[in-house]
Amino acid sequence: MRIEQVKTAFKIADVEFVEGSTKLNFNYLKNLKDENDNTLPQKILKKNVARVYLIVVDGEIKK
Repeated sequence: MRIEQVKTAFKIADVEFVEGSTKLNFNYLKNLKDENDNTLPQKILKKNVARVYLIVVDGEIKK
Protein backbone atom coordinates (compact mmCIF):
# COMPACT_ATOMS: atom_id res chain seq x y z
CA MET A 1 0.00 0.00 0.00
CA ARG A 2 1.16 3.56 -0.72
CA ILE A 3 1.26 6.25 1.98
CA GLU A 4 -0.72 8.56 -0.34
CA GLN A 5 -3.70 6.22 0.12
CA VAL A 6 -3.77 6.78 3.90
CA LYS A 7 -6.06 9.72 4.69
CA THR A 8 -5.46 10.29 8.43
CA ALA A 9 -1.69 9.90 8.92
CA PHE A 10 0.92 12.60 9.40
CA LYS A 11 4.70 12.51 9.45
CA ILE A 12 6.55 13.02 12.73
CA ALA A 13 10.13 12.03 11.87
CA ASP A 14 12.69 11.00 9.30
CA VAL A 15 14.50 7.81 10.28
CA GLU A 16 17.96 6.83 9.08
CA PHE A 17 19.55 3.41 9.25
CA VAL A 18 23.03 3.50 10.79
CA GLU A 19 25.27 1.40 8.57
CA GLY A 20 27.04 -1.41 10.45
CA SER A 21 24.78 -1.03 13.48
CA THR A 22 21.40 -2.13 14.79
CA LYS A 23 20.53 1.47 15.67
CA LEU A 24 18.30 3.96 13.90
CA ASN A 25 18.61 7.75 13.97
CA PHE A 26 15.28 9.51 14.55
CA ASN A 27 15.18 13.09 13.29
CA TYR A 28 11.91 14.49 14.66
CA LEU A 29 10.28 17.25 12.64
CA LYS A 30 10.13 20.68 14.25
CA ASN A 31 6.90 21.69 12.49
CA LEU A 32 4.26 18.98 12.80
CA LYS A 33 1.25 19.14 10.51
CA ASP A 34 -1.82 16.92 10.43
CA GLU A 35 -3.36 15.32 7.34
CA ASN A 36 -5.16 18.61 6.56
CA ASP A 37 -1.92 20.66 6.78
CA ASN A 38 -2.91 22.21 10.14
CA THR A 39 -0.06 22.94 12.55
CA LEU A 40 0.16 20.62 15.58
CA PRO A 41 1.92 21.29 18.90
CA GLN A 42 4.98 19.19 19.81
CA LYS A 43 3.24 18.07 23.02
CA ILE A 44 0.92 15.87 20.92
CA LEU A 45 3.78 13.35 20.80
CA LYS A 46 3.74 13.02 24.59
CA LYS A 47 -0.02 12.66 25.10
CA ASN A 48 -1.28 9.36 26.48
CA VAL A 49 -3.37 8.37 23.45
CA ALA A 50 -3.42 5.42 21.09
CA ARG A 51 -1.05 5.63 18.10
CA VAL A 52 -0.15 3.63 15.05
CA TYR A 53 3.30 4.13 13.55
CA LEU A 54 3.77 3.42 9.86
CA ILE A 55 7.19 2.63 8.46
CA VAL A 56 7.36 4.07 4.96
CA VAL A 57 10.18 3.68 2.44
CA ASP A 58 9.98 5.62 -0.82
CA GLY A 59 6.22 6.09 -0.40
CA GLU A 60 5.56 2.37 0.19
CA ILE A 61 4.22 1.30 3.60
CA LYS A 62 6.49 -1.49 4.86
CA LYS A 63 5.00 -2.13 8.31
